[in-house]
Amino acid sequence: MANCVIPNFLLREIDDKYVRENFYKLKLYLECITGQGGDLTGPAGPPGPQGPAGAPGVDGTGYIILENVTCDASVFLGAVVRMTSGGSAVNALADSMANSNMMGIAVAKASPTLADIQVSGITSTIFAGLDVTKDYFLSPTTPGAITITPPSGAGEVLVKVGRPFSATRLLILNNLRQRRL
Repeated sequence: MANCVIPNFLLREIDDKYVRENFYKLKLYLECITGQGGDLTGPAGPPGPQGPAGAPGVDGTGYIILENVTCDASVFLGAVVRMTSGGSAVNALADSMANSNMMGIAVAKASPTLADIQVSGITSTIFAGLDVTKDYFLSPTTPGAITITPPSGAGEVLVKVGRPFSATRLLILNNLRQRRL
């Protein structure tokens, strides 16, 4: 076996790719056991079929958007909104428990009375000048607005709206609501 050398030209003479691959592996095995080197990886096989296309990417993570929700004409892009008993979105306000029941943030307006409302996740670039070191709260004085100053007056409601992901995008944290005494 010490003088067993299989010339490479023999591999080129074999037409069947499976036989050629097995022959190549045998050649490498014989070279290994005779101390002539070689590796056992073999030549690359033919490429496999293409897999199915994946889902399209999203601008944000784990977001939920309610599309074409009827809204009051005063609702603006970036407004924190709540729902009325009639199923219409209006600007939320942290002046009472009823007015501060945040549903989400208006992220698009198809018309003056239709809005897309994002309930969770990271918004698209609808804000400007957000401070990434601060939390944002629902304003007790300006309907739909956010502020870095937590409401602290009697009867006002503390609603943590979100935390900036960047200067223009906000991670919605619709999970805390406390009435101030």
